[in-house]
Amino acid sequence: MVDEFHVFAALFEKRGIPCHVCDVRDLRFDGQVLTDSDGHRIDAIWRRCVTNDVLEFWDDSQDLIAAVEAEKVALIGSFAGHIVHDKQIFDVLTRDETLQFLEAEEVAFLEQALPQTDFLDNRFVNLGQIKANKDEWIIKPSDHYGADNVYAGCEVTQKEWERLVDEFADDGAGYPFIVQRYVRPFKTKTLPPDGGIDGVPDGAVRWDPELYNNLNGLYLYNGRFQGVFSRLGPHPVISKQNDGMTAATLWVDADVQCGSKLP
Repeated sequence: MVDEFHVFAALFEKRGIPCHVCDVRDLRFDGQVLTDSDGHRIDAIWRRCVTNDVLEFWDDSQDLIAAVEAEKVALIGSFAGHIVHDKQIFDVLTRDETLQFLEAEEVAFLEQALPQTDFLDNRFVNLGQIKANKDEWIIKPSDHYGADNVYAGCEVTQKEWERLVDEFADDGAGYPFIVQRYVRPFKTKTLPPDGGIDGVPDGAVRWDPELYNNLNGLYLYNGRFQGVFSRLGPHPVISKQNDGMTAATLWVDADVQCGSKLP
């Protein structure tokens, strides 16, 4: 969310580091200095624009590209990070070429942790089997975000599922799709959003908890666990468009309780 970028920018400013939220298309590079639309000099960039958007607006992004190539700006969030950002990394990690140089313990971890992932292409998967067992699968664009064209078989009819597979298989949309084993999220009781307080009559706010699906991202910085990004939703695909929401997560040190060590 762009609003969140401004929150981070304010935190940098509070620590004495001038920080501005900029659109890549507004940057200008004169061969030595990169500046934003207001003429502020830029020495470092915390890149939040995804690589696909840079490619889509390639001509408008050339000042950024030129400054990075000339090493006149530090880019935090290398374009190389795109490799692990893309969902097809799950396919790459389980290929024979990858498994050959991994230790047995690493292979065992991948087998335990990763859902089966393949390209939605008749060269790699049995499309008939995927159509016939819709509740086992979820399909996604190989390199999009925001739950764009993500469909879980368990939330659509058989007829609709077969249509979706036919539409997106074999690069039918103009870009590749992947198919993954659908892992049903764990559920927790959640108070649904009330949609706002203003104008809501007394007693109209919902207070009975409902079971919501969970999707959690674990974040590490410099190899240390730092927090959890929690998303919840009432439907199989968890996204803002699907009535999903984000939730605060509190991390409690399991070794300390009431000021004393646990046995």
